[in-house]
Amino acid sequence: MNRFFKLAAATICFIAIFKLIVPLPHENNVLVKEFWSKKTHAPNDFDYIACGDSRIYRGISSDVLNGSDTVLKFFNLGYSSAGLNDEYLNFVTSKFNPTSANKVLIIGITPFSLTKKAMKNEALHKYLKLGTFDLFKQKFFTPLVKHFPIYSPKQIVYPRKLNYLQEQTEEGWIASDKILPDSTLALKNYSTTFIGNAVSRKSMANLIIKLREISAKNITVLAFRPPTTLAMKRLEDSLSGFDETYIKNELTKNSIYWLELDFSQFESYDGSHLNKKSAILLSKSIGKKINSPANN
Repeated sequence: MNRFFKLAAATICFIAIFKLIVPLPHENNVLVKEFWSKKTHAPNDFDYIACGDSRIYRGISSDVLNGSDTVLKFFNLGYSSAGLNDEYLNFVTSKFNPTSANKVLIIGITPFSLTKKAMKNEALHKYLKLGTFDLFKQKFFTPLVKHFPIYSPKQIVYPRKLNYLQEQTEEGWIASDKILPDSTLALKNYSTTFIGNAVSRKSMANLIIKLREISAKNITVLAFRPPTTLAMKRLEDSLSGFDETYIKNELTKNSIYWLELDFSQFESYDGSHLNKKSAILLSKSIGKKINSPANN
């Protein structure tokens, strides 16, 4: 028994020293899986829902509720590379509280979200496919191990210098930033993103029809183009086939609110996604629009 206690004490000391000396891995995969699993399998319990791609899940926080006189529940259902097709939007609207009299859909429309690649919605499908046993593990096993991330030998020998900051939140938002931001970083990647993957007139028309149907179900729809850098906006406008004016005009004709944004007011840490400060600023702008849409 004495030997057991000595071994246990030595093990605890080793773990404590290891965690002090070795930097945390760049990403805790257990926490990542828990976040997306909970998000995908959340109950239908919300009044305000934001949807779209990574510019949404990194760009809209619960600050959209600022100024509201009632207790309303917000959830961010943005996914990486999400495509705004019927399947995804049916999933999103299924998360509204059926008894809510204040349903608001906040939809960020990016050029990429209307491409063929985005319409596959691979990130969403990955977590929709989780079976009962996987969900059981997420609920009961993850809380026991999530603070002990798994290290690969490479991470121990060559620890990465932390630059990318992420803060996962219960409402589905990931506050993001970089210690050393680079507002031109994503431009090179996006310069080839739309080759053979341009936005079609059909995909834009289908989205307009779908949002018209959602609006007819007593759901207030607020649409906008998520802000990036002006350089990214110019690049996307020149290469993607995205027609913002057409979408905006067609939506507003059908009593769907469109939020105009001054991109120069926001800061991006990589040229595509907003940093935490700008995400909060965007969220407050959305909140103002929702609380007094007739005046904006």
